[in-house]
Amino acid sequence: MKWQNNLENIQNQQKDIGKITIFLTGGSRKSNWEDREYTEKDIRLSAGWTSAKREKIQEGVMKPGMKSVLQNQYPQFYEKAEAVDICNASTEEEIWSVFETIYNTIEEGDEIIFDITHGFRSIPMLVITVINYAKVLKNCHLKGIHYGAYEASEIKDEIKYVPVMDLTVYDEILDWTNAAEAFIQYGIASKMKDVYDMKMDLLDDKKGKGSKREWDSIKYKVYAMDNLSAAIFACRGADGRKLNQGKGKKVAERSIKSAYERLVRQSTEEFKVKSREIKPLYPLMEKIDEKYRSYFEKEKNYEIGLSVVKWSIENKMVQQGYTALEETIKTYLCDYYGLDEQTEKTRDGVIGEALTGINKYIENHHSWDKFEQDRESEVEKIIEEGYVKLTSEKTREVLLTIPAGFAQLSKKVKDKRNDINHFGFNATSVSSEILGKELKKYYDKFCEIINGKESVE
Repeated sequence: MKWQNNLENIQNQQKDIGKITIFLTGGSRKSNWEDREYTEKDIRLSAGWTSAKREKIQEGVMKPGMKSVLQNQYPQFYEKAEAVDICNASTEEEIWSVFETIYNTIEEGDEIIFDITHGFRSIPMLVITVINYAKVLKNCHLKGIHYGAYEASEIKDEIKYVPVMDLTVYDEILDWTNAAEAFIQYGIASKMKDVYDMKMDLLDDKKGKGSKREWDSIKYKVYAMDNLSAAIFACRGADGRKLNQGKGKKVAERSIKSAYERLVRQSTEEFKVKSREIKPLYPLMEKIDEKYRSYFEKEKNYEIGLSVVKWSIENKMVQQGYTALEETIKTYLCDYYGLDEQTEKTRDGVIGEALTGINKYIENHHSWDKFEQDRESEVEKIIEEGYVKLTSEKTREVLLTIPAGFAQLSKKVKDKRNDINHFGFNATSVSSEILGKELKKYYDKFCEIINGKESVE
């Protein structure tokens, strides 16, 4: 039989074949694992055979089970084999029993090759779920799913040749699905990169060097996605067009805007053609492009910042959201007053200084109403009493004209950001739930202010 030749090939290729686990229902143990007498059904089925083996199928003659075949013909495999009993998985209770039994046979870091040729009813589907569960909890890897298509067999020279189908793509579809969920629900693109890398590992195992080159366009796109996701998580909000691009400076890894522009450049025709070949990948990539475009297809950098805040709110990235919002307030004001948003001298020396000075003065002196009623004299007091270092007349202009709502909002956002960055070790720390709710509230208020609506209260 062809499958016997395959066993010999495996033996020649691998010195250590690890372990072989054979899951047996009660019926399969009795009919196929243990030796038994041929039945009338066996005789009836063998009537159409052309091989000489048909003559051996007679009532009363013992049929060697797989256990005996391994023991006598392939002892090296028999030593590695373990027969594990499972039930038929006909009820929910039995399904969970089979799930637990199979899961317990998998060890940390196992590389699994799964043969479903003789799988009983829905058990192959169940095993797929177990393996995906174990991939997460036991860091195991699925190297292949194979099915011997006996119904498509051919007999040549009294040898039965059965095509063995590689169904590993079924697992790949699940991996792409999980990656899609991670991105769509949580904004995490690193799972896409992991799935791609696993695909390359499989092609290495199959000596698919040529095939790997065909995946280059996918690689560049997936890696660009991962880079953009990482830039968002690391709060790389500067405009890459204005960053120092000296030696060793990878701008697309230091700027969300530049990372997005790199992603757009990787949407090549070659990529589109290849991604259409990977059925679960193309609609996923279209969804990803659509989502990224709606957030980051912006011209002004403060618009990118606002998009990152919104992205953070939707993807439960509270710390990144507060960081992005505090810095975006400064970026917006730099743009509003015609200042360079990239330099510390203007960003913090003018805008940051004015915001902090106003808030400290209000905290120690008058109410916001008093400040707004007599802004000019109040600003002179702020300068005279040293709440603000007047490094340029631009600082005075900001103090005189900045909407009070920005100053109020910036203080609230800064306090919450400090609460997070100090790990909650302060007297005014709040719960994570409140931090999330307040972030959404502050984002909405910021949008109201820049759209000319009511300022914060």
